[in-house]
Amino acid sequence: MDDKLLDYRTKKILIFLMIIIFVFILYFPSSIVRELHYRDEMRYVEVAREMKVNDSWLIPYFAGEVYTDKPPFYFIILKFMYSIFKTYQTWVFTLPGIFSSAVISIITFLMAKNKDFKNGIITFLILISNILFCAMAVVVRMDMMMAALITVSLYCFYLAYFKNKGIRYYYGFFSFSAFAVWIKGPAGFLIPFVTVFAFYMLDKNNANWSKFPLLKGSITFIVILLLWLLPAFWIGGQEYMYKLLIVQTFGRAVDAFDHQQPFHYYFQLFPLSFLPWTFVLLTAVFKDLRNFRKIKGEKLFFYTWLLSPLILFSFFSSKLIIYTLPIIPAAALISAGYLTDNIVKVNKINTAVILSIAVYLPFIFIPGQIENFDLSSLLFGKIIIVLAVIILLIFYKNKKLSLSIFIIPFLFFIIFLNFSLGVLPSVSDNYAKKDIALKIKKLVEKGEVKDVLSFQFGESQSFAIYTDFFIEDIDGKKNINKYLERKGKLLLFAKKIEWQELTTEIKNKFSEIYEQNEYILLIEK
Repeated sequence: MDDKLLDYRTKKILIFLMIIIFVFILYFPSSIVRELHYRDEMRYVEVAREMKVNDSWLIPYFAGEVYTDKPPFYFIILKFMYSIFKTYQTWVFTLPGIFSSAVISIITFLMAKNKDFKNGIITFLILISNILFCAMAVVVRMDMMMAALITVSLYCFYLAYFKNKGIRYYYGFFSFSAFAVWIKGPAGFLIPFVTVFAFYMLDKNNANWSKFPLLKGSITFIVILLLWLLPAFWIGGQEYMYKLLIVQTFGRAVDAFDHQQPFHYYFQLFPLSFLPWTFVLLTAVFKDLRNFRKIKGEKLFFYTWLLSPLILFSFFSSKLIIYTLPIIPAAALISAGYLTDNIVKVNKINTAVILSIAVYLPFIFIPGQIENFDLSSLLFGKIIIVLAVIILLIFYKNKKLSLSIFIIPFLFFIIFLNFSLGVLPSVSDNYAKKDIALKIKKLVEKGEVKDVLSFQFGESQSFAIYTDFFIEDIDGKKNINKYLERKGKLLLFAKKIEWQELTTEIKNKFSEIYEQNEYILLIEK
């Protein structure tokens, strides 16, 4: 093998390892200082637990019933993670999301470095240091994994169309889009498909599309979906498929039963979710949109990746800002391209100073406490800002002030790590339910109570990841009285404020034995 080729591959592997290590250093600490949060995280892990208990591979369960909200494959991965580590600690179940964020980082870096290596580094730093990407990398949800598969899908198209790597990459585009559907549903193919369709409509180089295997690629996409859907239909039946494909998909799109938001929702909130790089992105977009007809090639592809899903999803009834996660790589590519062209290469000092101040200034006003949450560790940001100003002065003296853009992610990383290690544990203490669940389990194992109920809690069945049994949730004093008629003591779990609203007659029948996070455990006298 050629020594130069070997050296290139070695450098490439080292860069990938550095990206993965950097991502884990940034994100992993937040997973080891907190417990699973109610509701979504505990529910998803409970679904994985029940799939393991039921030895199910294609049909997910929650509270003993078939779970039709999401496809099964993310829960299979969570089930696999538990099988390896044998614990329900949070970090076990955040690993798939953190690894997926590393995959997105590598793919986005590869697309950006085609411009130049410095642009690749800037893109990577922007990608992993915006609010939405950071938040979704460290929670137990399937969105980051779906975003990774969508990013790989679009990268395959990118390699086939712009780099002429061969028709097999077009098939990769269709295949990874189908795998993304396996993880979360139709958004897995809607985002890459609408991106490529919009690019086709705007692209002037129509000759390149002659190699695009629309028919055979679509067949590949459908075959991969059927590899899951047909066995799921065989095992789960018609009702399961109806709820999964019709109710959860078209129901949310046309007339959502939750998360309904106005049309402008994404255009209003996405800029906030992209902080601290919003200033850069909006500047780049406003600059380019004035001459949008002149945009072509890779840059046009990045813009269709950013804007077409944003517009499409705005027409859907159900909206959550996390649905825009798969377009974050495009936002990072556009922002980094603007910085590389307008600041780094030409060393525009004034622009760099304004950009730095725009990011640094808000941290000066961080309060020491908000709603009983201790934010004192974040005040280290003020010290960091002083250091950043000193570094800026050094750059100014050496006429390298444009390098200040690298201070921005550094500042963000310090603030994020401060939040993860200093603030998040106290936040977790206020929202986690592990301690009270273990208290319930201990009382049951000692035989001190017969029945355990939660009062107007909702999804108390997710406690089973700690208790190994379901806790029924009841509503109203009539249901409480029904259980009081049984023999044996009743253990009740309720929110303190809701318990106080019940009649004195019922409250006098119980004694409070434990309290955590505004919730109380009550045992029948």
